Amino acid sequence: EDALVVQAYVNDSSNPRLVAFDLDLSLEILSLTFSETVRASTLDVEQITLQNEIYTQFVELTMGMVISNDSTVVMVTLETFDLNRIKYMLDLATHENNTYISVTPFTIRDMNTNHNDP
Repeated sequence: EDALVVQAYVNDSSNPRLVAFDLDLSLEILSLTFSETVRASTLDVEQITLQNEIYTQFVELTMGMVISNDSTVVMVTLETFDLNRIKYMLDLATHENNTYISVTPFTIRDMNTNHNDP
C-alpha cells in the first residue's frame, strides 16, 4: 500500500563490453572482465580468439566450461585440446606482449539479454 510507482523508467539498452582478461595457463583458466554484469550461462567460448599482436598466430577456442556465476567477471576452464593448441604456438601466450583476445558480438549477453560489443 505504501509502494510508489516509478516516475521515469529507462530500460537497459547498453551492451556489455570486454574490458580486461587474464590467462592462467598453469591453472588452465581464462578470466573475462566485462563493463557490466553478464549472464555466465550465455558465454559461447567458440566466439573467443586468443592471438598475438599482429595476428600471425591465433587460436579460436572450441571448448571450455564456465566456473563462475553471473558477474562482471566470468571464469572459464580451458579444455586440453585448446590448451595444447595454445602451448604449441611459439609466439602466442608466452608473455604479456603476445597475448591478446578478440570476441565477436555473440560471445555473451547481459542480464537484459543484450549482446556484448565486439
